[in-house]
Amino acid sequence: MFIDKANTKGDIVLMDASKLGTTVKEGKNQKTLLSPDEEEIIIKTFNKHEAKEDFTVVVSYEQIKGKNYSFSAGPVF
Repeated sequence: MFIDKANTKGDIVLMDASKLGTTVKEGKNQKTLLSPDEEEIIIKTFNKHEAKEDFTVVVSYEQIKGKNYSFSAGPVF
């Protein structure tokens, strides 16, 4: 989760990037690595405050307050 204290746009971008990246196993652990193109998609989408199906939603502070400040996964807004 990234919190932007300087956000003056009046809305918030909620992003699920779990479908991006490549899973790499290191011993008993695994991690997800993003390509430079995937990183750029995340950055551009966040900076533009874009809603993209199955990737991001843009919600107002009031909508979040109406959900009792919950950021739980699933169809939220």
